[in-house]
Amino acid sequence: MTIDLTAILTAVIALIGAILTGVAIPYIKSKTTQTQRDTALLVISTAVKAAEQLYAGSGKGVEKKQYVIDWLAAHNVKMNLDEIDAQIEAIVWELKNPQG
Repeated sequence: MTIDLTAILTAVIALIGAILTGVAIPYIKSKTTQTQRDTALLVISTAVKAAEQLYAGSGKGVEKKQYVIDWLAAHNVKMNLDEIDAQIEAIVWELKNPQG
């Protein structure tokens, strides 16, 4: 008998994303200007969308996230991994929930 852990993993990932978004986003806002945040969001959003195209299909979240992190590093985006992770999670959530 096998147990399908997909629903549990999906819930855990969503919970982690919500926590990161709830904690990291307010911290980032306190340390940056609106223009810096807008620029970072645009750049990260572009990288996330590229990763979604390059690594189509489910179950490739690790590869997609690593692509985004590597792309940002190659383009000299100076953010710590927690900030990047929070932005990635927020953007992915928005892509999957366009109605909000």
